[in-house]
Amino acid sequence: MRNILLPELIKFESFIKTNVAYYFHKSFPDKNSYLAFENYTSDTSKTKDILSVIATLSSNISRQKNNAVTYYIEKYQHCPLWVLSNYLTFGNISKIYKVCDSTVRLSISKEVSKHYRNNYKEKVHISPEMLDECLGMAVMLRNVCAHDERLYNYKGKFKERALSRTLKYPQLKNCHVFSSLIILKLFIPKNDYRQFMRKFEKCMNNYKNSFKTISLDDIKDIIGYDQTWIDSNK
Repeated sequence: MRNILLPELIKFESFIKTNVAYYFHKSFPDKNSYLAFENYTSDTSKTKDILSVIATLSSNISRQKNNAVTYYIEKYQHCPLWVLSNYLTFGNISKIYKVCDSTVRLSISKEVSKHYRNNYKEKVHISPEMLDECLGMAVMLRNVCAHDERLYNYKGKFKERALSRTLKYPQLKNCHVFSSLIILKLFIPKNDYRQFMRKFEKCMNNYKNSFKTISLDDIKDIIGYDQTWIDSNK
């Protein structure tokens, strides 16, 4: 299950990195603009978060050796965010998005809505707050996969009820692993998502007779497996 899920999370990560770098630079095109406090949200309750993000970016730059980051620093005396983003973690990018200027946040969330509309010919509205929830889920799930932690009984936290309405899936509030798989539909190209669903279904069926202390049906209940969703998206 982990080997099937991780590549899809990486696609989500790549999608977000690309859009954060693009829209931040579009709003603040000056050199090293991502190191300037004034280029982030004006929400004073996030002051510490902004300082933490800037410190992380600065530290990340100083740690690089003999790569694209050092090339840009040495030749142009700055490193574009679209280059630096390749050396940031999913968690780093998620925290950057959380403290971005409201215009940047809205532009990125609109890009998610546009991406979904282009793939499924269906209009959805993804707010910045909804995207925050999706990113929090994906970062935690990616860490579980990357560190070989137990995955099947993982439960996320979703506060945005609008996500359930947008995806037309009320059970999303249960926060099972399968709920996370459903949310990924917003970020993965349609053909890739269908292939993902087929692989996940096959994974479940392949282990039908492999468990002795717990049945496959019990595992499906724990992860929130929904064959109806699978059938309609494969």
